[in-house]
Amino acid sequence: MRSIPTLRLLLRPLALIFVVALALAGCDDAPVSSPETDAPTEAEENLVNEALKNLPFEEGSEAKFFHHCTVTTDAPQAAVDAASSGDVICVKPGTYSGTLEITTPDITVTSLWLGGATIQGGDAPTGSAVRILADGVTLEGFQVMFPGGLIGISIGPNVSDVTVRHNRVRDVGPTGRLGVTGIIADGGNTGITIEGNLVEDLRNEFTSDSGFPTVNGIFANDDRADGFSNSVIRKNVVRNLYSDNATLGILLQGTVANVQVEKNLVYRLSADPDNDSDPSDDNATYDENLDDGFDGTLATFAQGVNVDASTTSDLNVTRNFIYRVTSTGFNGEAVKVDAGAEGLTLTFNDLRSEVGLNNGTSTSFDATCNYWGHPLGPRTVASNPAADDGPNRQRRSALVGDAEVQPWLVRSILWGRNLERSCVGGRGNRGGNR
Repeated sequence: MRSIPTLRLLLRPLALIFVVALALAGCDDAPVSSPETDAPTEAEENLVNEALKNLPFEEGSEAKFFHHCTVTTDAPQAAVDAASSGDVICVKPGTYSGTLEITTPDITVTSLWLGGATIQGGDAPTGSAVRILADGVTLEGFQVMFPGGLIGISIGPNVSDVTVRHNRVRDVGPTGRLGVTGIIADGGNTGITIEGNLVEDLRNEFTSDSGFPTVNGIFANDDRADGFSNSVIRKNVVRNLYSDNATLGILLQGTVANVQVEKNLVYRLSADPDNDSDPSDDNATYDENLDDGFDGTLATFAQGVNVDASTTSDLNVTRNFIYRVTSTGFNGEAVKVDAGAEGLTLTFNDLRSEVGLNNGTSTSFDATCNYWGHPLGPRTVASNPAADDGPNRQRRSALVGDAEVQPWLVRSILWGRNLERSCVGGRGNRGGNR
């Protein structure tokens, strides 16, 4: 049985969530942050360190959730299968192999200690480590791992009112297949809450017979027509995602209605052929994924948030901190909109990548009050490949496509509450290309 990770190691990454919360509770007169786009500033690191000092538990202590347990078990699948509506299944610390499948509605399945219970592996390499197939389920406090597998936690099609909270999903992939994913909602879902999770260390890569090996941190709707609605993706940390080809932090597809994507930290996403553990097996698939715009090199791409929806209404992406999104083909993009701009609002975010926003649609939308890495706001460029042409001394993120970006924030969302008072950039002038 795997030893229980120390609590501090589990909580250190989750404590980064508190950094975004400081945007609501900090000082109004804090200085403007440094114009860095590809790394945290010293001030940001200090905020993280202060958050770590204020963790509610000491290293090595027992952090128990305050549930009244119906059952305390070291046989989670058997306990879930025998459960009744309303039960709280508390899983003892330990490592449990194989897919945990939850088909009983209206139950809570929780690790007795935060991160104490680990679900590792799955019954099939193209499946998931945890599969939720019933309405009203809460999954809380687990470590979920699937080395060489496809998906960490999946919420099944047409399943509603599910909460996935305070889990650490890590070490998923590589498979060589499309879509290594930390947490996925398959579509036809409503009332979904994905909150306070850490999704990290996901990998995918080309093999000699692979297709299009992408990585997704959190994926909502899987392009199903029946939709993803009345849901929130909130206060998650998505980091350290690596693919040979394409890496996406948070992805929304299909029909999206009344969805909040808020207060997430998304960083260290990389799409680069050198991410591969075995570059010698790549050549068979490289030729199928070339783009003539890159002189015969692989057209990799990485995006912090991607909206590729058939339709959107009341989709609000706000108070997210997105940085260090990099790619060797297309420039890294904090936010990319491929489809579904008509119902999108993008406000009060830090958009810190070479491209802050790329709107690939012909529909303009509200992208005001975002921070672009510098008080002067975004650089306007004609295309993604043009974003790294020429000097950019002030490290300003670029805007590609049509969006209402004025006024913009003149300081990071990490610096204080009342951000509306900082949304004054660009009034009376254009951002330009300096």
